[in-house]
Amino acid sequence: MVLADPANAVVTIPDDYLLAIGKVCVQWGNLEAIMELTIAKLASMDIWDARSKIVLNHMAWPMRMDIFTSLANHLMADYPRLERVSDSSDPPKKSPERPQSHCAQPLGF
Repeated sequence: MVLADPANAVVTIPDDYLLAIGKVCVQWGNLEAIMELTIAKLASMDIWDARSKIVLNHMAWPMRMDIFTSLANHLMADYPRLERVSDSSDPPKKSPERPQSHCAQPLGF
């Protein structure tokens, strides 16, 4: 609940919701970190080089999936275990205009 006085505004969110939001954020962060590491390894990037981290951090999720799929398809002959990926990583048909806009906006209740 938000109080009427903006100077003393307090947002109260039930602990169950905060716990669920926290779990989602942690899982999403782990997924992004694993995807960044995977793309860096498949592209033969140095994971300790800041340039590879900068490039990967500024990519939207659909672009990461497209790059991962392209790398997996290109390296399929060299890495036979990647054949399983081709069935499970269909890129989205159309990316939203602002794919991360919902994450950049403050939560409102």
